[in-house]
Amino acid sequence: MNQNTSRRILIVDDEPAIGHAISSSLQHCGYDVDTCDSVNNAQKKMSYNRYDLIITDLYMPEKSGLDLILDLNKPDEEGQMKILTITGDRPANIFQDNIPGTIFTDGFLRKPFTTDELKTEVARLLS
Repeated sequence: MNQNTSRRILIVDDEPAIGHAISSSLQHCGYDVDTCDSVNNAQKKMSYNRYDLIITDLYMPEKSGLDLILDLNKPDEEGQMKILTITGDRPANIFQDNIPGTIFTDGFLRKPFTTDELKTEVARLLS
């Protein structure tokens, strides 16, 4: 049995092609992956599923990935869920421009990123 099969990942991206590509790459590594196209759908899935890692795009219609990250910055009772943010912008600029104070995210991948970069970052966060 692959050691990654027990690790659950939720991908939140409003672009179906990106969500599918990330999901497919991570499923080939043995991860249990769910996808959704909005923050509202992500919050619904998280209400009845436990995830080890949330991968979220920042810019989406309605609610942004920043809204999701702020919601996830509430204390995690088990302290194990990680957040990986994907964006086309430079991370420092995003948080300086949009968020007063400190925000917690475990990692960033700047678009475009390679499959190898994705797999390396996910493995690092879930190790």
